[in-house]
Amino acid sequence: MLRARSIITLLILLSAGTTTKAGLVITEIMANSNTDAGNWIEIYNDSSVASVDLGDLMIEVSGGFGFPSLPVVPGDLLGVNLDPLQFLIVVDTMGGSLSQFHNYWGPAASNTVILGANFFTPLQFYDPLTISVIQGSTVTDQIDMATADWPTIEPNQSIYVDPTKLDENHIGSNWSVSQFPYLPSGASPPSEAQAGTPGSFAAMVPEPSTLITFCCLSLTSCLRRRRHR
Repeated sequence: MLRARSIITLLILLSAGTTTKAGLVITEIMANSNTDAGNWIEIYNDSSVASVDLGDLMIEVSGGFGFPSLPVVPGDLLGVNLDPLQFLIVVDTMGGSLSQFHNYWGPAASNTVILGANFFTPLQFYDPLTISVIQGSTVTDQIDMATADWPTIEPNQSIYVDPTKLDENHIGSNWSVSQFPYLPSGASPPSEAQAGTPGSFAAMVPEPSTLITFCCLSLTSCLRRRRHR
């Protein structure tokens, strides 16, 4: 599934325009999964020209169940760069594992780096979360869900930011809940289905009905042109 979405993501990047924030941006969060696929945070390199050295990257999560915040250092970051317009998925191995994540969501696309980390603080939406991306001693991005207008999330649904408003991802109203469940082949029961799009911009993925309509209109147009020849 991750590989299949890479073409859609490329089209999004070409059409979404530029934003005022260039660097690491939190773009999607799965924080209430009750399956073995686990929770995860998606981070995006919004720069169109510069790679980001992840060697000093830390992620800080606070607020879940009242646990204290602790910096998280994702594993295997030494010498890892996040290329321009590339995604980083940090999987919380406290409640899952990288292998379980891959078993559910499939192999990583070429534009996605996937790493595991023990978040210590439970990554759950039951209490307002504050998530910070830290490089060295600098907080490069932060979202605080204690502020107003954040969407209401059900179990196994991620939230994602509007890709045209990456520079305003701290505003809750710019986030939406993933609606279309993804159930991998062979998975059962249906309650295991999770709604999310790790490694792509969920807000810009067309609904199936939209794709069908587009294909029908395109076919009709082609037939009309052939009749007039």
